[in-house]
Amino acid sequence: QRGEYVPSNYEISIVRKDGEIRYLEVFRKEVLWNGQTQFQVLYNDVTERKQAEEALKESRRFFFGTLNNLLTFIGVLEPNGKVMFVNNTPLEAAGIELKDVIGKIFYDTYWWAYSEEARQTIKKDLERCASGESLVHDIEAQMAGGSLMWVEYSMHPIHGKEGEIEYLVAEGRDITERKRAEDSLVESNHRLQTHYLVSRLLSESLNLNTVSTLSLTVALQMVGLDAGFIRYLDEARQETVLLSSWGIPSEISEEVGRSLGRRKLTEGLIGQVVQTGLPLVVEDFVGHATHPFLARAGFQSAIIVPLKVKSKVVGTMTGLSARQRSFSAADTEMMASIGATVGMAIANARLFEEVKDKAEKRAAMNNIAAAIASSLDMDEIYVTLAGELRHIISYDRLTVGLLTPEGDAISILQLGQAEQMPMRQRLEDTALSEVIKTGEPRIYRDLALEASEYPVVKLILEMGLHSCLLAPLSAKGKLLGTLNITSREVGRYSQADLEYIQPIADQLAVALSHARLFEQVESKAREWQRTFDSMSDGGAIIDNDYRIQRANRAMATTLGTMPQNLIGRHCYEVLHGKGSPMEGCPGQRC
Repeated sequence: QRGEYVPSNYEISIVRKDGEIRYLEVFRKEVLWNGQTQFQVLYNDVTERKQAEEALKESRRFFFGTLNNLLTFIGVLEPNGKVMFVNNTPLEAAGIELKDVIGKIFYDTYWWAYSEEARQTIKKDLERCASGESLVHDIEAQMAGGSLMWVEYSMHPIHGKEGEIEYLVAEGRDITERKRAEDSLVESNHRLQTHYLVSRLLSESLNLNTVSTLSLTVALQMVGLDAGFIRYLDEARQETVLLSSWGIPSEISEEVGRSLGRRKLTEGLIGQVVQTGLPLVVEDFVGHATHPFLARAGFQSAIIVPLKVKSKVVGTMTGLSARQRSFSAADTEMMASIGATVGMAIANARLFEEVKDKAEKRAAMNNIAAAIASSLDMDEIYVTLAGELRHIISYDRLTVGLLTPEGDAISILQLGQAEQMPMRQRLEDTALSEVIKTGEPRIYRDLALEASEYPVVKLILEMGLHSCLLAPLSAKGKLLGTLNITSREVGRYSQADLEYIQPIADQLAVALSHARLFEQVESKAREWQRTFDSMSDGGAIIDNDYRIQRANRAMATTLGTMPQNLIGRHCYEVLHGKGSPMEGCPGQRC
């Protein structure tokens, strides 16, 4: 009547006399009645339906409210994968709101935007779940700031009364800590297996080269490195020495041996690790002038760890990578851990080598001593000395320098090979003069730097010899000369070597003294024999048993024989043809 629009279908509520509220659905239809426009109205009681709808809405409010309070990740999807609902937990974790994901296909949402591989995985999950399959697996989801979180992800279909799929429900829970624990366990097992393998391999040998090569190979392969080397500390020389290498290209192996063979304890990156006792990571060799050849060979990164025994550094292990690499804490820990095992193995092997070496040196010294004690033949002694000395010390040239009686020159005899230098040199032209003046041994680590002013040293340098150990030969307070041991290697000899060589030099000096004394006695004997033989009268020396000990030529000629045929025979037999001394024999009175 007022001209306002009234719908033809609507709902109203009424209150009955008993106070009950009922809901009616009104259907209104315009009709003509007696020529006038009238309205036909039909009321349908829909109270039960309204109550059911309200119950359903309340159920949904309760359901979604409950899901929002859960700590797990929940998503309700349409069968085609379109997002209907996501609870607060994954939204807050990702720093987004519900409006950012409602209506989107699930694989196009923020959580999977970090990786096409992740999107394709979720897309396949939707297809499988829409076909009625339930699934569960682990996957990384993107959270606030682009960080990734490991979640245990599952998806399953919700079926209607007729068996049709009404919804897909995706669930997830944070398993980052579990993953870390699993990774840690895997890493721990990996480390234990590595240690077991290294320990088993190392227990099979006490050979120093075998131990170092095996342990280096295993360690580098376990950490995924391309090459490396192990060095040990030579405390006597205050140097680190290259022990073994693996994976070094042949074209630079010679340069590695030359450049890294022996280095000062404080030198370079390795010296830094030795001094600090801490691992060192080099992510780029560019700018490290100490090892340019490694960069030229294509190595870009390195990790260097100390080899320790009871906190004492006994060496270093270096791993090289052909690509620029940032080493993780796990890599460093693995290398350092293996380094501790390797350090102990190398220490044991070195101890075994030292014991074996000492035994060999003692045996060689005993053989030299036995040769000196059993012979006065210096040539024979020199042959034994040249051979046995190689078991005690490494050398490329061995000589004995003997002072001339005048004391201003020295005769040099080379042992073990053909003589290549003049036999006689002026003392002042040789580095031996320092030893002769002081009577003390001398070690020249580098002849070119320390003794090049001597003419003879220049000749030695031309032979490619660079270091030497000189030990005085002194017997009964008299200096006879020097024992000279020379090497092509710079810095080859140390005080530790002298502790073995000087006692041998002392024994050799005694042998020389005895040989000279014997020669003097022999010379006197020969001189006496010449005098004895020059007598015109026959003569003989007879012992208390009347046996002839010596006879001169005159006597032998008189008897028609040779002097040696008379030695040992009784004089009464030779002179008188008797079987016993004659009565009144002058020998009896003597």
